[in-house]
Amino acid sequence: MAESKKHCHQYMYRRAPVAATGQRRREETSIRIRKQKRQERLQKRRQTSTGLDLAHVIAPKDLPALQELAQTLQTGTEAQRYVAAQQIRKLLSGEHPPIDAVMQTGVVPFFVQLLAPGNHANIQFEAAWALTNLASGHTTHTRTVVNAGAMEALVPLIDSSNEDVRGQAMWALSNLTGDCTEFRDRALGLNIVSALLRNFRPRKQGASLTNTTAWLMSNLCRGKPA
Repeated sequence: MAESKKHCHQYMYRRAPVAATGQRRREETSIRIRKQKRQERLQKRRQTSTGLDLAHVIAPKDLPALQELAQTLQTGTEAQRYVAAQQIRKLLSGEHPPIDAVMQTGVVPFFVQLLAPGNHANIQFEAAWALTNLASGHTTHTRTVVNAGAMEALVPLIDSSNEDVRGQAMWALSNLTGDCTEFRDRALGLNIVSALLRNFRPRKQGASLTNTTAWLMSNLCRGKPA
């Protein structure tokens, strides 16, 4: 006990350089914890059941099949695009999602196009979910999603009348804004805060949507410069 008190007393009066080191370590620990929680959220989201048979999903390394799905997303009928988007999203929902293989097909811009207001809510939801998982990899993956115009397409979906679409759009934006301050500031420039506040109805929406809103808002408040 005496040794413990001595240690605490010494710590309280550390000189500034040591204190600064301690603060930096606390910040690093906080970032590490946030990243861990982010991965837990992503894993939970990826594995959320949709009542569909995953056995029919193509093999992750079947690049020709992936390219065919990417082509369908671009030129297929609405029903065909929905199925293709769903199949790719399910591929990305596993424990080890083949993000690189999917991105090699150049599919990201097609998913962004599916977020357009004229598309059915079901297609928007699948596209937003796929982009959520694609943005969960390395910063290079996230940047590919951002550079394809995903943020500009996702922020308007916060005003969607479909709660599932709103929630998934915010989940994707949480991944993007939580990656770095550059992406955070890009979202702020799109008036994302106004959209979030305009649609924040905790008494009229599910707890999951409220939690996602809070998570996204917290990401918008993190990072340096503040």
